[in-house]
Amino acid sequence: MMRYVLALDFGASSGRAMLAGFDGSRITLQEVHRFANEPVSKDGRLYWNVPQLMEELEQGLQAGYAIAPYESIAIDTWGVDYGMLGADGTLLELPRHYRDGRTAPAGSGTLPPDRHTGHGDQHAVSAALSAGQRRL
Repeated sequence: MMRYVLALDFGASSGRAMLAGFDGSRITLQEVHRFANEPVSKDGRLYWNVPQLMEELEQGLQAGYAIAPYESIAIDTWGVDYGMLGADGTLLELPRHYRDGRTAPAGSGTLPPDRHTGHGDQHAVSAALSAGQRRL
């Protein structure tokens, strides 16, 4: 009997949903949804487009389930930004994008190589995504 899990990867410029199956001896992988992840510009600042990301999350969940009912999901996001939540769990404002000018060293448009963490995307708006935030 095949068992399924769904993995959602939210990268800095794109994302995807992958359906993984396991029959007891073999793993299969199938991309079921892919999308662009583009920041929103407002007042000269860059922000993560959380409403769009929530829509893509839903589309990925639905696309995977239409192929095979999965037992579990995993979400991997970026690890340098964060969303501030109110006491009721709502996102107070869109998270600032790590490519926003506020993160560049003075007089530089990019981080020097020794300042890069080398770590994968992991935590940024995970709280907002897991809370199912839709009110902005």
